Amino acid sequence: MLYFPHGVALDRQGNLYFADRSNQRVRRVAPNGTIATVAGGSDVFGFSGDGGAATLAQLNFPWGVAVDDTGNLYIADTDNNRVREVAANGIISTLAGTGIAGSNGDNGPAAAAQLNSPRGLALDSAGNLYIAEALGNRIRKITPAGVITRVAGVDEAGFSGDGGLATSATLNGPTAVAVDRTGTIFIADTVNSRIRKISPAGIIDTLAQLPSPPNGVALDTAGNVLAAVNQRVLKVTPAGAISTIAGTASNQGADEGPATSVLFVGVRGLVVDSAGTVYAASSGTHKVMRLTSLVPAAMAITRGNGQSGTVGSRLNDALVVTVTAAGGLPVPGVTVTFALAAGSATLSANSVTTGADGTAGVSVTLGAAAGAVTITASVSGLPAVTFTLTATPGSGGTQARAAAVVGAGLSNPSVGQISANGLITIFGENFAPAGTLLSVGGADLVGGKLPTKFGGLCVEIAAQRAPVFVVTAGQINAQTPSGLSPGNATVQVILNCGGAGEVRSNALTVTVQAASPEFFYFTQRPDGRNPIAALDAVTGARVGPSGLIPGVTFTPAKPGEFLTLFATGFGSTNPAFGAGELPDRVGFVTAAVTVLLGDRSLDAGDVLYAGVAPGFAGLYQVNIRIPDSIPDGEVMVTIRIGNFTSPAGPTVSVRRN
Repeated sequence: MLYFPHGVALDRQGNLYFADRSNQRVRRVAPNGTIATVAGGSDVFGFSGDGGAATLAQLNFPWGVAVDDTGNLYIADTDNNRVREVAANGIISTLAGTGIAGSNGDNGPAAAAQLNSPRGLALDSAGNLYIAEALGNRIRKITPAGVITRVAGVDEAGFSGDGGLATSATLNGPTAVAVDRTGTIFIADTVNSRIRKISPAGIIDTLAQLPSPPNGVALDTAGNVLAAVNQRVLKVTPAGAISTIAGTASNQGADEGPATSVLFVGVRGLVVDSAGTVYAASSGTHKVMRLTSLVPAAMAITRGNGQSGTVGSRLNDALVVTVTAAGGLPVPGVTVTFALAAGSATLSANSVTTGADGTAGVSVTLGAAAGAVTITASVSGLPAVTFTLTATPGSGGTQARAAAVVGAGLSNPSVGQISANGLITIFGENFAPAGTLLSVGGADLVGGKLPTKFGGLCVEIAAQRAPVFVVTAGQINAQTPSGLSPGNATVQVILNCGGAGEVRSNALTVTVQAASPEFFYFTQRPDGRNPIAALDAVTGARVGPSGLIPGVTFTPAKPGEFLTLFATGFGSTNPAFGAGELPDRVGFVTAAVTVLLGDRSLDAGDVLYAGVAPGFAGLYQVNIRIPDSIPDGEVMVTIRIGNFTSPAGPTVSVRRN
């Protein structure tokens, strides 16, 4: 059994090495699947064995591993504050570190230097070995001649130095390092929740700020950086765009199947082979997972065929196909082309990329002509499939009535003001037939953005169309347009939007301001003391009082822990994102941000991030650290964006034991 696997590495023969951390050993998996211990093996932590067989030596919670071209294995023997080397003949020795935690020894023999919690290891093409020292807050390099030097960090925790020499910058708990063919170094600057890079000239910059601390870093065959973040493996492009390639944000998932539906817990190590296969150490599930590419083999209609609707209306169901590989596994990332073959209709998109479940789809708005409508879906190399629909003559619309516009967090009392790019809820009557529940999915996106026409309905705010994502008979959820200016604005709902016989609701007047901050909640309470929708930023666990929702696990926060709180209405960000756009990276709020726990204003260092939540239009988040001085209990949380303050009442649960 594996016990908290951490770092992973591959040799030239395709053998996979990993640190079986709590079993105090390093193990090797051959290409045929045979596993063997190559270092450690007593199952008891300690330090012994130099000069003898590595399988008889003692290790002390090893973390990172690396293998050079001649088969020498390097081990970050973390709690021994050493880097050990296992030669190709199986003999172990100490390459670096005296066993005493410290920072002395730069520019001298590595074996005489002090290390401080070495974790990640990486080799460059010249045979230099790089070490990420988490408690030393630095990156060091050992040359093939055995000389150790410092390449980043100043031996104290912090965040500074971007745009300057890496040796003058501060890092905070780095746990992993990788080096590309040009000599550019990539660092998992863990506590700073950043991927930082060092140019061959020694200049450091931030490549990406991540939503949670990274604990592993690797490079794929296309030059992207892969980051191990809690329950997910993220991809960061050279331009800094972030996406998820494996894992889920929930505590549930499969052992195999599409990578984005597989359960990962505490991803620590990553490595990519020459074919693009990714190996990831899922520490919390005690497994090393392999992520391979899937090849499309078949496409079938999943839903939407055979529908009918009145001319000019949007069909209730999207037209959806599923692309699968041999064996029936869904294939994500495949481009499906949709085309109108006969009849009159408009598609929400001409091409759509399959999601994690292998599905892709488009919504259809029937044209003005009644009769048969035929739409095809095709994928390169596969037979096309055909949808057959019917457009029937229409009979007009139903008068809708708008009653109220409030912030989508549904606080008590409600937030009656709106701000650009925020999420709102419109309550009223006759927005759709009774029993309707439409919620935007991937097939409904238009050019990758939320649609401004959904369910045949539009929302107009200050003469601008708002992205819409939920429609029922009495409620609409929408995102306010980006171009709103402070003052008064008119809100109106339009039925049969864009068709013959449009029907407009009554107009409501709302106040527009620069920000209208409001949290989202796990549950709603009559007194307004609502538990904020909050996650542990490191583990992804839900934060709240035990028993808050039957059958759902909640854990109170402890002082010192990092939390992510979800909200809306934070206003403008840098970089800016348009309404309906799903942010592909972080974007910081441009106004001043103040967070209060109870009556205490958090120090700037305890507010790590306030801005957009990547991947979600209109959703914002604030990442905070709970100070040691915060008392146990349901602590009231307030956020102030510029001059605008969130409603009183939201709470976060804190408990020391």
